[in-house]
Amino acid sequence: MVPDDFEAMPDEPLLEAVRAGSIEDVRRRLDATIDDIDARSREYEFTALELAIMLRRLDVARLLLDAGADPNAPSADDTDALAVAIREFGEEARPLIDLLLAKGARPTNEAVLAAAQLGDLRAVDQLLAALPPGAAQVYDVDAIEGALLAAAVRRGDSGLFERVRTHGDPLPERFLQWAFDAAAETGRSAMWDRLLLLGQPDRARAARAAAVGFLRDARPEQHALLRRIALEAGPAAAGQLFALAVMSDCPEREPLLALAIACNGDLEGRHNDGMTPLLLAADRHDVAMMRRLIALGADRHARDDAGRGLSAYVERWPESMRLAEARAYVATLGVPVEAPARGPAPGREPDPTFAALLVGLALGVAIVAVVLLLHALGLL
Repeated sequence: MVPDDFEAMPDEPLLEAVRAGSIEDVRRRLDATIDDIDARSREYEFTALELAIMLRRLDVARLLLDAGADPNAPSADDTDALAVAIREFGEEARPLIDLLLAKGARPTNEAVLAAAQLGDLRAVDQLLAALPPGAAQVYDVDAIEGALLAAAVRRGDSGLFERVRTHGDPLPERFLQWAFDAAAETGRSAMWDRLLLLGQPDRARAARAAAVGFLRDARPEQHALLRRIALEAGPAAAGQLFALAVMSDCPEREPLLALAIACNGDLEGRHNDGMTPLLLAADRHDVAMMRRLIALGADRHARDDAGRGLSAYVERWPESMRLAEARAYVATLGVPVEAPARGPAPGREPDPTFAALLVGLALGVAIVAVVLLLHALGLL
């Protein structure tokens, strides 16, 4: 990062000196300041030390540590100097890790997982070796095995797959599902077939994972497995593809829409806020998608759980540059003009799984972290 990534902090002189000043400016500020050297920025929640690391100002970081900066300064969100260093520098963080540990940094889960997420097994080993006696974590065996199996699937690692598959009791469904989701997301049909020997997946959830993976990567093998899963899952699950196509802005939404049609997806399926795909398109002022869905047979008179129809969603965003076009199109449909919708439909709690899948599956990162951590612990 660069200083311009952060707003000026004139009311926090030490942090501002770290952000924009020279090392001499920082030294002068340290000599003159009565500030708490470990105070966190009110805006960004970084200490001066963490900010220096974020800005890759190693000379300033060393100066702050020599001046007594605490690498273990407490944080409500588990941010710590080691974790920041590893995230910012990757494998190049090793000299800084040495420095922080020498200055008393205590490795946290956040730091260890940051190293694991980067695939830096050497850093994981170094951090674990620095843990005080009795600090080892106790992990749920089923969760570990589920994460390992999913990691094996994601990487296409048959050796690890077999080692996990033959170990211990059968996995509970919720942990086995992680592996099904990984196979669906990456389009690994062979791994999907092997997993079917261990149990049955929630195909609707796997279809979401497969759709998000396809929207992200657009590989033929992902498309093929997504089609298979959606057909097996049935019209209700395949109907999710309409909603995902509507809400996506990437080019792959067109083949996803075609796939939803081919898999007989339910055009009137309700989603986490009680909206049909057509209502979702109206909410986005996506007239082209509205036309297509209506041509496919979508009900123009559909209403959400609160009884709100197309016009209510079109009118919800008066600042939209596409409002006039959407309003004109809805007028041609002969639906009633309604007051603007306000907020989500009542009676429906947001579905965090669905929302998370729209932006990608963070589970993959966690899986890699667990695998590397277990390697470091000598459990693999």
